[in-house]
Amino acid sequence: MSEKSKAPDDAEEMEMGVVQTMPRPGDELSLVARMATDPNVDVDKLERLIAMHERALDRRAKEAYAAAYVAMQGELPHIDKRGHVRYNSSKAGTVDYRHTKLEDIQSAVRPVLRKHGFALRFEQDFSERGQVKVKAILSHEAGHSESTTFVGPSDPSGSKNDIQALGSGQKYAMRYATVAILAIEERGADDDGRGGKQEPEGEKPEGYDGWLADMDSLADAGGTEALMAAWNQSTKENRLWLTKNSPDTWGDIKAKAARLA
Repeated sequence: MSEKSKAPDDAEEMEMGVVQTMPRPGDELSLVARMATDPNVDVDKLERLIAMHERALDRRAKEAYAAAYVAMQGELPHIDKRGHVRYNSSKAGTVDYRHTKLEDIQSAVRPVLRKHGFALRFEQDFSERGQVKVKAILSHEAGHSESTTFVGPSDPSGSKNDIQALGSGQKYAMRYATVAILAIEERGADDDGRGGKQEPEGEKPEGYDGWLADMDSLADAGGTEALMAAWNQSTKENRLWLTKNSPDTWGDIKAKAARLA
């Protein structure tokens, strides 16, 4: 790469003559400290040097995070869906599905996170409309953090009171946010150890993926009544492929819609 094609930050660093070869973090800090106590140092150059030092630290932190995340991914276990929900709904009929349990996820991933210098924490918020918002923040010891947010309704299913519904919705959101930020692979508990990767039956109908995304969005926004109305108007091919090959997905969608009831 020629000097003309270097990024602006690199060009600025070369102009200042202090990063021809990148110093160690301690060396950079020592240089800043020496310049800060020198009355003859140009203040503008000092400020640029401090900003350059901070950018270098950020780059190193992101690189360390990325390397540790890749290493961690290779050690995260599959999580079996040991949770089982089954109840009758006047609108959706029988709701029956399996899911991973938050405590199973946390006990399985905590040692791996600790080994690779990660910590996972949550920020939570509850709206007056009963919405639960959970932000999962994954921080690395080098200083870089990334986050993902899950927003969903409270869970009044099973005759829960208002407090119980919020707590259940909170746990649901924490589970989904954790699975998302760690890219955890879930698998059914009844797949005889095959890792949940059974071959689907038949060929997926044309337009199926878009239809499924629409059904999932409708469950979030319209609740059970709107979901079942759309289900009854859907093609037989789409409905059969979903119920035969992804019954857990359909169970999750119905359960999500039922929470808006």
